[in-house]
Amino acid sequence: MIGTLFLYLYWPSFNAALAPDINKQRTIFNTALSISGACIGACAVSRIAHMKLDMEIVLNATIAGGVMIGSCADIVV
Repeated sequence: MIGTLFLYLYWPSFNAALAPDINKQRTIFNTALSISGACIGACAVSRIAHMKLDMEIVLNATIAGGVMIGSCADIVV
């Protein structure tokens, strides 16, 4: 669970590092929204499929959400 928290805290700034100055705020917001959406979806599927919350699935969803938005985080999505 600590790994998930670190990804929530540091992945948005990692994606915003290469963005132009004017787009840094948008990049951080888009990344946080993507990570949150991926985790909420993974929690729902985990509860439906396994009848319990599996933290490994949540960690993998956090990584997938950050990577998924990484290439287009500074674009208006």
